[in-house]
Amino acid sequence: MSKYLKKTLLTALLVSGISLHALPSFADKDFIAQHDPHYIPDFVDNYDGLSGTVRTTSGIVPAVAYRPVFIREENSSGKKEFTIRLEAPGSIAGCLNVRPTRLKTDKRGRAYVIEIDPAEVKIDDSPRYNQHPCKMSTNAAYADVTITSNELQEFNANKIDINIREMGTLLSYEIAALDDEKVFLVAPPNALARLGMEYTDNNNKIVHWFYPKNTVILFNNSIDMNEGNQKKVIEFARARGLLPLTDFLPQFRTSEANKDKLYFVDVDGAYAHQLDEADEITKLGNIELTELNNNAEGLSKVEVKRPIFIKTPGITE
Repeated sequence: MSKYLKKTLLTALLVSGISLHALPSFADKDFIAQHDPHYIPDFVDNYDGLSGTVRTTSGIVPAVAYRPVFIREENSSGKKEFTIRLEAPGSIAGCLNVRPTRLKTDKRGRAYVIEIDPAEVKIDDSPRYNQHPCKMSTNAAYADVTITSNELQEFNANKIDINIREMGTLLSYEIAALDDEKVFLVAPPNALARLGMEYTDNNNKIVHWFYPKNTVILFNNSIDMNEGNQKKVIEFARARGLLPLTDFLPQFRTSEANKDKLYFVDVDGAYAHQLDEADEITKLGNIELTELNNNAEGLSKVEVKRPIFIKTPGITE
């Protein structure tokens, strides 16, 4: 089926207003705010500090240190996996050739080991003449490694070591919790500080949730997703067969960066299967909201219609 035809069918489905589920309105007691900066999941609250299995070494850290970034691969919903992107900050440009960063993984005892073979830069410094200009290029050094929950569970892994070839340990993460819903990793704050990374306010604690298949995001960047608006969007979504992600992952909460996005599971795949790419966005419909209007007579409440858009999770969502 062509992409154009798929989009046409999806548009027809959305415009028709067909509800795939005759779902009643949910009660307030069932509501869970997906963004709550004060909420602490049980597995984080019960965590009592780094175990004796995790240590950082005094190994050499290169001047341009690689830093780990946890991302989500496109179309990874339904897969119990997470991806660590190891990147050197910034980029370089000029008359050069770059051999990409290489990664090798291994299992040592109960440690899952990632070894970085840093990128190599070869500068073309031969004489330049007008008729023989070099080809300018911009390059960033990074590489991704995807780790599955099964890989870690098979040998009861309790940490992830990130090493640099011939230089030593860059960073270690303790695997503080691992189950069918998430992986919870903790890094020593002093190790993050050494790499110039944030380490306060629990930034050394990372939770990566394993989203169910057909997880989607509803959003409109102009809408303040306060509790009242969240409830309206959830009712709007339920009427279209979309269930809140918290129905499946009760302790899931969005990050500060994603606080105005609501996560749902498209149980029947009616919409998710029409979204080919993570950055593809489609209008799901309009919703009526009450907003404050500031005019010459002061503040007044007005009823407005706002569009709600749907997409699949991106790499940082």
